[in-house]
Amino acid sequence: MLRLLLSVLILVFVFRYLLPRLKVTKILWREWRARYNRAEWEKIRRELEKK
Repeated sequence: MLRLLLSVLILVFVFRYLLPRLKVTKILWREWRARYNRAEWEKIRRELEKK
């Protein structure tokens, strides 16, 4: 019973506090992923140019 109450409290906390910040996190994640992918493409392109 106590465990159920605790999990409900955690869910409320997550929805109340983390979801507004999640949008910011998603934007940051997209930025980082784009940067990372660009670096990967550069590496692949260099490998292809060597051949």
